[in-house]
Amino acid sequence: MIQFVTGPLTPGLMQAIWFSVTVSSSAAVDCAMQEIPSFLCTWLDRYGYGYAEQYAKFGFAQELNSPHQITEIPHLLRTRLSARRRDVCDAKTSDLVRSLLFRDPDAGEIPKRVTAEKLWA
Repeated sequence: MIQFVTGPLTPGLMQAIWFSVTVSSSAAVDCAMQEIPSFLCTWLDRYGYGYAEQYAKFGFAQELNSPHQITEIPHLLRTRLSARRRDVCDAKTSDLVRSLLFRDPDAGEIPKRVTAEKLWA
């Protein structure tokens, strides 16, 4: 029942998995987009960029701080809700993205204020 995977998460794999266990990986975001619970082995993160903390903060994954916490996954799956797709991102129109990145030739300036709450990736 356990499968170790490296490389990109394919659509077929995403449909077949119940949850993921990963190390400071964008796999947590990919799983959150599909509403699949994800667990991050933070004790194995050797880079120290803080991705695991960010993923946990935004509800994309749950931190596991020691190997013994892996045994708690069945309980955590019963008690923890996975992130909802709408909590991960909002679809935006290409016009909005274009207006955020480039000057509007008609307006002559870049927008002064932008709500960036959901622009985190």
